[in-house]
This record gives sequence, structure tokens and C-alpha cells, in this order.
Amino acid sequence: MARPIATAHELDHPPLTQKLTWILSFSCALAIGNIYYNQPLLAQMGHALQSAPEKTAGVAVLTQLGYALGLFFIVPLGDKLERRRIVLRLLILLSIVLAATALSPNVTTLLALSLVIGMANVISPLLIAFAASLAAPNERGKVVGTLMSGLLIGILLARTIAGFIGSVFGWRAMYFIAAALMLFLYGLLRANLPTSKPRFSGTYLELLKSLVVLVKNEPVLVEASLASGLTFGAFSALWSVLSFKLETPPFHFDSTVVGLFGLLGVVGALGAPFIGRISDRGGPVATAAVGTLIVILSFGIFIVATDAMSGLVVGVVLMDLGVQVTHVANQTRVLGINPAATSRLNTVYMCSYFFGGAAGSALAGTLWPIWGWLGSSMIGLVMAAVALVIILKGARDRAMRVRAFAGKMTQREQMCSDWDAQGECVGERLQARAIQPGPVQSAHRARVHEPLGSEGSPDAGDRDNVVP
Repeated sequence: MARPIATAHELDHPPLTQKLTWILSFSCALAIGNIYYNQPLLAQMGHALQSAPEKTAGVAVLTQLGYALGLFFIVPLGDKLERRRIVLRLLILLSIVLAATALSPNVTTLLALSLVIGMANVISPLLIAFAASLAAPNERGKVVGTLMSGLLIGILLARTIAGFIGSVFGWRAMYFIAAALMLFLYGLLRANLPTSKPRFSGTYLELLKSLVVLVKNEPVLVEASLASGLTFGAFSALWSVLSFKLETPPFHFDSTVVGLFGLLGVVGALGAPFIGRISDRGGPVATAAVGTLIVILSFGIFIVATDAMSGLVVGVVLMDLGVQVTHVANQTRVLGINPAATSRLNTVYMCSYFFGGAAGSALAGTLWPIWGWLGSSMIGLVMAAVALVIILKGARDRAMRVRAFAGKMTQREQMCSDWDAQGECVGERLQARAIQPGPVQSAHRARVHEPLGSEGSPDAGDRDNVVP
């Protein structure tokens, strides 16, 4: 039986061991593949089930939409219920649904089961939130980066393996194999995953309502969620139509080649821990902006080099790298807001992330019969550009708050001689709590003594605004 482990609030050091961190990273890699096996197989599914490309593209759309629904309704339970039990039960459900998908007689059944696969496949966000809550603040970016490295490698290998298996054995074989992999993962996590201590004692409805409080009171959460959702939407738009592009002139490639394109993103996957360390050193906002610029550049290449294989290769490498940079930086910011609410913070962030992905896939699938590759590429370019505007606007607004606060510091310093590590006057805080019992819903404070983007700074949000 797994031993309960202490939370980050109960220890002065992160209780995560190196072994557990890598097991969680490997588990994220195996679990996330269920979302992406379909992408290099869409054309093959359409031919086998006699479905039009725009309808077959709905498999990817509904899988991502289901994932977003699972993030909203299931992942928050990680703050209320024991995470190990949730994860193990979801793995059993997934193995059953994946096997049923392999037996789909028509595209309607396939679409319905794809939605269920997405909803049940929230293993990775549960594990990432768990790891982030246990990590020390100065190690959180590295831990998130390590798990994200496994996550992205799982995404990339899922496409490559699915493309190969689909070309040799057919698309149904891939789903039978996926069902077996979930049973293997069940055994691995049952043996190694420790139990967790639930942090929320309210009802399920109160748990869901607290998500609204987070969105209203945490501007950093909103900014990071929107920006990452848009960049992932651009990413999904490209991957949803890439198999259709590569099977048309002048390429005429099968699903094997589509899957091999997934290996091009290994650059971004291997760089995830390094990206996390950069965020730990106080630069997640700049890191996210640079990542978004890289995504914009990649879609510029897709538009210019429409029928050039070299353009597709370079564009895919840059796009995967840029999306990974943006994702790790923004998720590190979000999970640093309050370790007591990591599952709910991750719910808001990842819901936005995969709703963005579903929107990108849907738009690209709709525009493909009309404007083809150019229309899908333009969708990706516009989404990435809007994400960059959101990031830059957020940075400007925080800088304005810092300047406004700096002008008031002299008077406050004269009135307060005891400042805490978060830049608050201890006397003011104690007085406020004496006047208003219970959790203090304080206004956001701009702090000038820490760099933007660091733990406890204006960029990290205000912990008093989170409903534990």
C-alpha cells in the first residue's frame, strides 16, 4: 500500500524524489498519446469508414473538446479527493473505451467514443498539478518542465508510432495497443504513486464555483490561459490538416511520413526542463513572448513555402519549439499562484489550452475544403499573433501598476516598519484580518522589490484571492 506523503506546506523541502519525478514524466508521456493517435490516422479513418475529410476531422475536434470537459469537471477533484484513486480508476475506464473505439463500425460511433476518450484522459494534468503542489517554489519550473518534456515526447511519439502502425496494421490496431498500454500504466502507478492529502473540504458544487473566483481574481491566470490556448489552437490547426496536405500533390505521402513529422518536435521536448529553469530565474513573461514569436515565424514559413518539403520541416520544428516554450513558461506562472489550489488553477489553464486546440482544429477542418493549406495556415498565424498581443498587454499593465505603486512607497514606508517577504505591511495585514474574519479577499498589490514573473511578484498573482 502506498504511503501518504507530506505536502509542500508541511515540509521545508520538496518531497518529490528524482525517481518519482521521472515516473510521473513517463506516465504523462504514455497517457497523453491517447489524444493524438488519431491525427496521422485521420485520412485512413476517413477512407475505411467512407467519411468526408471535414467530418473525419471531427475525431480530433471531439477528442480535444472532451479533454477540455474532463479538465473542467474531473481535474478539480484532485483538490478534493485522493488523486491516486482518481488516476487509477480513469486508467481502467480508458482501457475499456479505447478497445471499444478499435471496434467502431462507423464514423458516428468513432466520434462519440472520441469524446469519451478525451474526457477520461486527464491523467497528465492531475499528475502535473500533484507534482507542482509538492515542488519548492524555486524548483517548480524545473519540475513542470520535466513532466512537460515527457508530455511532449509522448505527443510526438504518439503521432510517429500511430503513423507507422496505421500504415502496417491499420488504424484499429493502434487503439487496441493503446488499451493495453493503459493497463500497463495502471500497474506502474498502482505500485509507485503515493497517496495525496486532499486540500478542499467543501462540496463539489463549491469546488466548481471556486473556479469562477480564480478567474475573477487572478489576472495572470486569465492572461496565461488565453495566450497558451491561442498558441495551442494554432498548433492544432496545423496538425489537424497536415495528413490531408501530405497525401495531396506534390507529396502523395502515407500516414508513416505524417507520423515521422512528429519526431521533428523532439527539439522542443528535450528543451522543456531547460525552459523551466529559465522561468525559475524570473523570466517567464519574456520566455512566453519569445515562444509566441517563434510560432508566428513558423506560420509565416508555412504560408510562403506552401509546397516545399524543406519549408514544412523547418516550420514544424519551429512551431513545436515555440508552442512548448510558451506552454512551459505560462504553466509555471499559473501553478505558482497558490500551491493549495494547483488542480483548480491547472483546470482553468488547461481548459483554455484545449478549448483553444479544439477551436483551431475546428477552424482548420472547416476551411480546408474551401481555402486548403493557405486558409489553415492563416488561422494559425492570426491565433498566435493575438496571443502575443495578450502577453505584451499584460506585461505593460503590470509595469504601469508597479510605477503607480512606486510613487506611493515613501508614504507607506513612513507608516510601516515591518514588511513581509511578499511586500506587504504586516501591521496592515493583521489589522485587516482582525476586522474581517476568515479568508481575506484582498486587492491585487504591485510589488516593486521583486522582478516581474517571480514567485510572489505582481506576475504571480495574489494568493489571498484564491479560495483554498
